[in-house]
Amino acid sequence: MRSKIIVLSTFLILVLSTIITEISIADLAKINAFSSNTEITQNMSKHPIEEDLDHVINYTMIELHVKNLSSLGSRVTGYPGNLEAARYILNELKKYGLNVTIQNYTIPIPIDSGSWIEVLSTPKKIGAYALWPNGVQACTTPPEGISGRLIYVGDGELNRINGYDIKDSIALIDFNSGINWVNLANLGFKAFIFIEPDETSMFEALKKAVPVPINFPRLYVSQRDGEILKATAAENKTVIIHNGMRWENVEAFNIIGVIEGSKYPSDIIIISAHYDSWSIVPSIALGMEDALSASALLEIARYYVSPNKRPSRTLWLIFFSGHYQALQGVYEWAERNLFSDAVQQEKIRLLLHIDLDFSTETDAVDVLYTGPPIFFGNQPQFSSRYYPLERDMRDFLSSFFGKDVEKFIRFNFASMNWGTQPVIQDYDWFYWLNVQPTVQSGLLGFTLRTQYARRLKWFTPLNDLKYINWDNFKYQFLVARTIIDGFANKPEWTADYIKPLRFNYVTAAGLITLGFVTLKGTVVEFNLTRGWYDPIPNALVRMYPQGADPNAYLLWPFMSRYTFSDSNGTFTFTGLIPLGDHYLDAWKFDEKDGSITYVNDLGLYGSVMGAAGGIRSIVTPTTSTVQALIPVFNCVEI
Repeated sequence: MRSKIIVLSTFLILVLSTIITEISIADLAKINAFSSNTEITQNMSKHPIEEDLDHVINYTMIELHVKNLSSLGSRVTGYPGNLEAARYILNELKKYGLNVTIQNYTIPIPIDSGSWIEVLSTPKKIGAYALWPNGVQACTTPPEGISGRLIYVGDGELNRINGYDIKDSIALIDFNSGINWVNLANLGFKAFIFIEPDETSMFEALKKAVPVPINFPRLYVSQRDGEILKATAAENKTVIIHNGMRWENVEAFNIIGVIEGSKYPSDIIIISAHYDSWSIVPSIALGMEDALSASALLEIARYYVSPNKRPSRTLWLIFFSGHYQALQGVYEWAERNLFSDAVQQEKIRLLLHIDLDFSTETDAVDVLYTGPPIFFGNQPQFSSRYYPLERDMRDFLSSFFGKDVEKFIRFNFASMNWGTQPVIQDYDWFYWLNVQPTVQSGLLGFTLRTQYARRLKWFTPLNDLKYINWDNFKYQFLVARTIIDGFANKPEWTADYIKPLRFNYVTAAGLITLGFVTLKGTVVEFNLTRGWYDPIPNALVRMYPQGADPNAYLLWPFMSRYTFSDSNGTFTFTGLIPLGDHYLDAWKFDEKDGSITYVNDLGLYGSVMGAAGGIRSIVTPTTSTVQALIPVFNCVEI
């Protein structure tokens, strides 16, 4: 075996820096968005579903679901609260009388199994929480921990460390300090403890980790414990930190509730939402506003099992996990269900997939069928398939909103497919659509996502309940349910139907690719004695498609899909897009201290940086199944 050294250098990132009530006709009449009270009353009376909203939609129950889901602990996929949320959803669906299926899968997740801080020469032991990894480096500490003099640096500006000998010290730092911790790491601090703030934002949170796998442990403590540690720092004491985060293969769950159609039971309308959350401190991810979509889907389930509300077409109500892991949970569901015998033999038809993705910045929704990082199908000959659906939706909504339909919904099929969604910088959008795996297989699907959804209070370890604007949510939900009810009960289906495809492309005024390719690969190391490659088991494998930058500013944690190689060094990814580039790399970690021990080999026996004869670590599928090798070599961190 060869041993080489990787220098993982630090770097500096530039800083970019009501009460719930049942909605009534009277409530709607107060909203200035409509042109006249008379028109509202007339239009609402035309729609039988909306005639008695006080007795149809229970917004108090939606609020209760939000509070219950966010009370279960962190819903980050793989964490205990996520499992409890799955149980909660399962129990609610069974209580409503739905037929329920649970589909499990495994996924690598950085799991914090326990982190804490010791104050040397005292019995003090302070509970702490590990932050998200830097790239793939979970920053696990050795069993004895990492010790150092504790220095309180406030917001981390350089003038706060004047006069201190900081080499090999541990910084106690305010959470709202931007990316200043990277500067301090460059100057000699070896670990960081962030103190809980009163208020913070998504941007502050995402700046507390970087995409380069630098081994700088970072912990988070409560305000109360932060005050104790400030006093400790003032006494010039030494602390020992323990970071218990490691990548683990965990079990995750998608939940499918089925309501059989009364007239067309073989025609399926899929309605979905994700129930997982995400936080830069994964052990603390309440995600209260993030629970709105799953809570709304539970209310949709309750509505359609009500007397006389059974839909004409069968509804699959799907609650996804793995949303924030580059849609890994959705890809797992799609592989298992889109290519089942029943679908492929057309015993059932999956006519449409509608996903719900609500927040409450505004009261209107974008209709999005494609999105970042790939913008799959962003071509006129592809988007034209959606024009019949747009016509139907306008008809459904006009009977309720009259001439004011476009005040509450924007259709983004013809151009500017991102609608009103804001960018982080340049052309980087901060959203992912659960319908993307469905759409790339050839089925029709779109997401109803809140317009101008900046979601500034998401992804933090703080409670965001007070930021939910329930009035804005009510209008979005009414739009969504009107659309769902329209498609579920439409007498005649006029949109086209394409059976899900593994691999297909059509050239007609351009190139359209449809498909869902399977990649089977092996992680290997060159054996000089044998003159060939040996498999490397238990390696963390990463895949990301062209357009998904794994180093993208603030977006990088959500850009890549991960899996582990098995005991034979083999791994599988599903859902690759035909003719599109997909990039692969792999790592292994020391079981004791978490340091990187294997990484991609770019040398003579590896990919040779693209030179002729090298093993290509970029996969461009031209068939429904493709294979790949990822050569790695033994290394040490310095």
